[in-house]
Amino acid sequence: MSNKPSRTTFRNRLEEMVKSLKDDIIANKYPPGTYLPSENALVEQYSLSSKSVAKGLDMLQEEGLIIKIHRVGSMVKEVDSQKKVTITLGYSPDHNIVLEELIAEFSSLYSHIEVNTTSFEPYDHASIKKHIKSNKIDTFMLNYLDFQKIVETEELDFLEPLPVRQDISPFLYEPFIEGDTCYAQPLTFSPIILCYNKDHFTEAGLPEPDSDWTWKDLMHYASLLSKDNERYGLYFHALSENRWPIFQIQSGIKFEREPSGTYKIYGTKIMESFAFYRDLILNSSLIPPFFSENNSDANMLFLQGKISMTITSYFGLDLFRDSSLNYDIAPLPFFSEPLTLLLCIGMALNKNSENKEAANLLVQFLTSEKAQTIIRNKTLNIPSLKKIAQQKSGDHLNRPSRFNLYREIIPTFRYHKDLNLNVQSIVTIRQQLKFLLSKMESEDEMCVKLEHLL
Repeated sequence: MSNKPSRTTFRNRLEEMVKSLKDDIIANKYPPGTYLPSENALVEQYSLSSKSVAKGLDMLQEEGLIIKIHRVGSMVKEVDSQKKVTITLGYSPDHNIVLEELIAEFSSLYSHIEVNTTSFEPYDHASIKKHIKSNKIDTFMLNYLDFQKIVETEELDFLEPLPVRQDISPFLYEPFIEGDTCYAQPLTFSPIILCYNKDHFTEAGLPEPDSDWTWKDLMHYASLLSKDNERYGLYFHALSENRWPIFQIQSGIKFEREPSGTYKIYGTKIMESFAFYRDLILNSSLIPPFFSENNSDANMLFLQGKISMTITSYFGLDLFRDSSLNYDIAPLPFFSEPLTLLLCIGMALNKNSENKEAANLLVQFLTSEKAQTIIRNKTLNIPSLKKIAQQKSGDHLNRPSRFNLYREIIPTFRYHKDLNLNVQSIVTIRQQLKFLLSKMESEDEMCVKLEHLL
C-alpha cells in the first residue's frame, strides 16, 4: 500500500496555509510593507511542494493582500495613506453582532477603509436588490430567504462567488450554494429553540422541558403555568417566517406537486399541521390575545416575565444577555418528527462594487478568528467558525446553562428549502394563515384555496 499523500491531503494543507496567512495579515501580524515567510519556509511549515506554495501565494495576490516581488519575496500590500476608500455594509437590525465594535476593530487594521452602514428591514428583498443593482452597498448580510429570492429572480450575477472554507461546517453553506457555486460566507447561525423561565417552573412545581416533549405536552404545562391577570404559559410571533414553517417541517412530508402541476394539501399531514397550529395559537388558556409585530415583541414579553415559554433563536436570546433573568433553553417539542428550523446569516459581496477588494477584506475579517471571537464573547450568537463556537467563554453574559444545546441537535436541523416551496409561496401561505388564525376561514377552506394559489 502506498503512503503517498492524497490530492485531498495536499488541497487541505494548501487551504490551511492560505487561511492561516490571510488571518495573520488581517490580524496585522504581518503589517503592510512587511514580508511573509519565504517560499522555502512555507514549504517546510505546511509540508507542501514549491508549486503548491506558489499557487497559494498567487491566490493571496489575486485577493489584493500581497505583492509577489521576484527574487525578493511576498510583501503585504502597502496602502497609500492618501487614498481613502469608503464601502457600505448592508445589514438587518435583527443581526445583532456588536457591529459597531467589529467595524471599529476592522478600521484599526485598515485605517484607509471607511465603513458606512445601511439597514434593511427583515426580509425586505426589494430593498436589498435595489441597493445591489444601484451599487449602494458593497457587501451585505443576508439569510436563506434573502438569498433564495435573489436566485428566483435570476439576479445571481450581482453576487461575487466566494470560497467554501474547511473551518466552517458544511451544513452552514447549504443555504448559500446554487449549483456548485457559493455566494455567501456564513457569519452566525441558530436553530429555533424553546426558551423557558426557570423560576416559573420551580414556583409551579413542574418538570423543565426536555427533548421528549411533544406539542401536546407543551400545551399541558403551558396551561398550568398560566396565571390570570399575571402571565401566560406560552407566546411567540405566530406569523413569523421562522416559526409557522416548523410545524410543516415537523409534519414529515414536503409540499409536492401533482402531475397536473398543482399541490395536494387538503387531507394531508400538512393540512393536519395547519389545524394543529390554529388550535395552539387560539388556545386562550395558554396564549395571550396579543398582537405582536415581530419576534422581538415576544422576546420582550418573555424578558418582562409576562410569559413562561417562547419559541425563539440564539439571536433572540441576545436580548437577555445583560439581564438577571433566570432562564434556560430546550429542544423544540415535536409534532410528527423532532425537527427544527436552522437560521444562518451570511456575508455576500456585490460583484459590481467599485471597491470590491476593500469590501472583500471586510468579509474576510468578519469571518476571521479575531472577529468571530468578539462575536462569541460579546453576544449570544453562535459564530460560524467551528473552532471559535466551541470555545468556552470567560465573559459575564447571562448565558443559559444549556447554551451548547445546538451541538446536540444538529441532526434535527432543517432549512426553509426543505418545505419544497419558493419564497413567494411562503409569503402566500403566511397571508392565508392570517385568515385561519382570525377564524375567517377553516383549515379546509384555507387548504383548498392554497392548492389553487400555489
